[in-house]
Amino acid sequence: MNDIVTESREFVQKLLGEKLAPWAYYHDFRHTQETVEAAREIGVASGLQDGDLEILSLAGWFHDTGYIELTTGHEERSVVIATDYLSPRGYPPEKLDKISGCIMATKVPQQPKNLLEQVICDADMLFLGREEFFRKNDLLKKEIEEREGRVIPQVDWLKRSIDFLSNHAYHTVYCRETLSAGVDRNIETLRGEVKRLT
Repeated sequence: MNDIVTESREFVQKLLGEKLAPWAYYHDFRHTQETVEAAREIGVASGLQDGDLEILSLAGWFHDTGYIELTTGHEERSVVIATDYLSPRGYPPEKLDKISGCIMATKVPQQPKNLLEQVICDADMLFLGREEFFRKNDLLKKEIEEREGRVIPQVDWLKRSIDFLSNHAYHTVYCRETLSAGVDRNIETLRGEVKRLT
């Protein structure tokens, strides 16, 4: 891993550790780290080379940094934080533009315009097709409840989760081939839970 990626990782870890709100159970450093790892996994599987993998890694490290200030519109703030960090270190503007595009593409509903953006979008949502979905989904519920100071009834949350998964589609061939069946399984598990609770 090259210096700028290592330095960025350390910067983001320190930034989130110092400034992230206590309610950020889901949008934490662990999620950021998992997104970077997923981006590299999908990027390699998609045939991307080192230069593009560097852009994906940097976009992954910075993609949720805006959460230290706001939730809605955090992507725009994340772009500013990434630019403010990378520009003074001589990072090329054309690469910075690609990183910014990747970060903005993660905004839901996702609308990636190229393969790099497709990869980072899928990396951010990789867990939807895996067993860890349930752990992460619980963390997200807890985060929203604490942030908004309300309790979300479990059946309502499960139905909302079913809707989200049902309307989600992976963008890369790799994720469609390896994770789509997992998303379907997770939907069925959620439906079973709704049935049990109603």
